[in-house]
Amino acid sequence: MPPNSPERNGYVGRANGASCSEFCNYYQGSLTIVPVNRELAGFQRRYDHYRPHDVLGLETPMNYYRRLMQAA
Repeated sequence: MPPNSPERNGYVGRANGASCSEFCNYYQGSLTIVPVNRELAGFQRRYDHYRPHDVLGLETPMNYYRRLMQAA
């Protein structure tokens, strides 16, 4: 798959873009694997469980998912 092809997998492209714009640009810690992975896991938890998303009607992805599963 060619790079920068959001039409092929927009979800991954959006997640990568958010990681770069909201995490990579502001991370100030050590650039070794363990600290970066620890901070990135924290970022991902905040992104999925606490940060409201416009496209989801200002719900968090986890709340949106739970609501969909209850409706199914």
